[in-house]
Amino acid sequence: MTHLCHVHIGPVQSFIAAGRRTQDLYVGSRLLSELAQAGVEAALNAHADLLYPAAVNGRLPASVPNLFAFFTDDQPDSVCEYVEDAVRQRWQEIAGRVRGWLSRNAAQDPKAKDRWEDAFDRQVNGWLELYWVAVPYNARDHSGSFAAVKRAMAQRKNARHFPQIEEPGWKCTLTGAGQALPLDWEALSQHVGTIILRPNERLGALAAVKRFAVQAGALSMDDSFPSTEHIAGQKDDNQTGKSTGKVLEGYFAVLHMDGDQMGAKLSGLKSRQAHRDFSLALAEFADETVANIVNRYDDAAKVEKRGRAALVYAGGDDVLALLPLRDALACADDIRRAYADRLRSLADNPTMSAGIAVVPSNYPLDIALELARQAEKRAKLDYGRDAVVVIEAHGTQRRAAGAKWTLGDDSIAGLVSELTQVFSEKRVSAKIGYDLSEMAYAMASDIIPDEARAMEVRRLLKRRTETFLKGGNVSALVDALAPRLCDWGEAKQVGWESLANWVILARFLASGGKEQL
Repeated sequence: MTHLCHVHIGPVQSFIAAGRRTQDLYVGSRLLSELAQAGVEAALNAHADLLYPAAVNGRLPASVPNLFAFFTDDQPDSVCEYVEDAVRQRWQEIAGRVRGWLSRNAAQDPKAKDRWEDAFDRQVNGWLELYWVAVPYNARDHSGSFAAVKRAMAQRKNARHFPQIEEPGWKCTLTGAGQALPLDWEALSQHVGTIILRPNERLGALAAVKRFAVQAGALSMDDSFPSTEHIAGQKDDNQTGKSTGKVLEGYFAVLHMDGDQMGAKLSGLKSRQAHRDFSLALAEFADETVANIVNRYDDAAKVEKRGRAALVYAGGDDVLALLPLRDALACADDIRRAYADRLRSLADNPTMSAGIAVVPSNYPLDIALELARQAEKRAKLDYGRDAVVVIEAHGTQRRAAGAKWTLGDDSIAGLVSELTQVFSEKRVSAKIGYDLSEMAYAMASDIIPDEARAMEVRRLLKRRTETFLKGGNVSALVDALAPRLCDWGEAKQVGWESLANWVILARFLASGGKEQL
């Protein structure tokens, strides 16, 4: 009998997000992909028939998702246990290399009573979560079998075990949960350099694995991952201490994107072959298309901008990238268009939603990631999917702008791009966005006629344009922008308050990141 098996490896979000450096973020993503790859390769070695992820040009994708599924005609328990053993063995190999590296390069804290190896082994052995389920496969009812394996996985996760583990002493400065290994961290910082390890950092085992995986030879990387300062344009990582002095200094964007209603689309596939075709399309999109789009934003700009558009992860319909501010919305728009083009023939109305966090370069990275995820969730829940939300973080204050990707023939990315250009050329006052914000409540009132709202937008635009332009130039600009602003403000999926925030965001993009709330 053929069985459909489903495997889940975690925890994902907490492991990836816990980090102070962008390289922690990237290495965490790479390590999870390494574990998933070990599991997929074990399934293939056991003669399983892989359902997803699909191989691209005869190889697994660069980022293997932490969820994968396969068919087997053998005893499913034996095959899944073999897969689990391979994943756990790969994790022990990676952690073991870092443990050995620490033994050679770090000294025990002379004030500590506990052996650091005990804490390291306890945390490493208790971290990995791996769940697998298997259900009988009915080739005549593929969607029913897939729904059954999804239900089984949900039930298995509900039965997960949460062991109580005591973590005494100082806590890890990155995770805040596990015990910091009782090592002489200041001495290790002097040995490896403060760029790799700050003198005040105290790492637990999981944070240490991420931080030193490359140094220990557990993970290979051609180049170091760019810093937030490099992405924000504050400095060039290749020229320590030198500033590029270019666009939007001090701020960068975290982009998180996710396919809409992916569970429903997968459940609607009627055959194994249809599912394979869909999986291949997703794999090609993530492995080739997304990387090409991000690289294009890197390559198309000036030489000094190289390395400022950085892809962290692209697996299936999930994308995480760090980008210069001015490119973030346009890059996201290109990605969602490419996603729709690639999957349109395989699924009904394939769309993506995006969350973008705009944060200073010294903003805590884990909070920036959480803001991007919150924005992506709001795009789905508040704006009905196929949407984007941008959250700006200025100190303790937040400002959010959201919209559907398109409104008729217009796009929000196109509108913001044109507004940014207008502000850059100083054709309209920066105060127009705040004018709209002050009027947002009144503009949303049902008792105000549509014509009155349109006239008010034209009045505000004319007032804020006459300072810079004269005569016919004023009329031309008002005639071009006013109808578009009215359309977006009147749209139920946007509204006047959100429109005002989009205009303020465009001004912020044009201002060099100097204007705040």
